[in-house]
Amino acid sequence: MIKDLFSLEHKTAVVTGGSGYLGSVISEVLAQAGAKVFITGRNEEKCISLAKDIHEKYRADCIGMYMDVSNSESIKCCFDQIYRKTQGIDVLVNNACYGKSGLVEEMSEEEWE
Repeated sequence: MIKDLFSLEHKTAVVTGGSGYLGSVISEVLAQAGAKVFITGRNEEKCISLAKDIHEKYRADCIGMYMDVSNSESIKCCFDQIYRKTQGIDVLVNNACYGKSGLVEEMSEEEWE
């Protein structure tokens, strides 16, 4: 049914925080729509397991990968690997949580960095 509403056939999607509660649903729906989905997060084993489950359920092309959005080298390494496997990224879902908790209006500039 998702493919009937919108198709992502031949498109590449990356979901950060892709194996968490919301990220796993986003990853699954993107796969249902036909996208090749890279599920990324700090728990590589969980990302790989979810990618396998989605593949088995929908015969979708899913790949689980390690990426820590709080580490710029990790981000670069992950995206370098993705670009080596694809023609580019069509959909990017920045779902990973990173930062300090609290009210935005009370955060200093250092906390934003």
